[in-house]
Amino acid sequence: MAEFRKEQEEKRRQEMAKVPGLIQRGEAFKAKEIMTSHSSPAEQGLWRELAQCFEREGILQTAMMIYNRDGYNAERDRVAGRLGLTGHVCCNHADRQAIGRCEKCGEYFCIGCGEEWANHFACNSCLAESRRDWTSRLRGW
Repeated sequence: MAEFRKEQEEKRRQEMAKVPGLIQRGEAFKAKEIMTSHSSPAEQGLWRELAQCFEREGILQTAMMIYNRDGYNAERDRVAGRLGLTGHVCCNHADRQAIGRCEKCGEYFCIGCGEEWANHFACNSCLAESRRDWTSRLRGW
């Protein structure tokens, strides 16, 4: 069992070693995929670099989600201004700043009420509906 854990940790380290190069080359989506699967709390600084990469590439909504999740409030507020979210609040929580706008229904959402799915941003209601539709289509095959 200890040998298996050692092998898994080595694999994780190898994957994470790729991330700085991917960020430097602007391959943010590949870096995000690796980090989502393999990062540890000790590698938190890489998330900030990744968010900055998304911001440089103009993929502001993803940058905003990362900044907000990780508590980088100054960066979050800067991106919120660029996205036109300043002054908007969550459709479900009037005391929470909006960090995104649903691409389907247009409602603003906070970190708890929406997320990124398949490179799109949606509120939880539209997200659930999209996932149901997708699952139904798969079952029909």
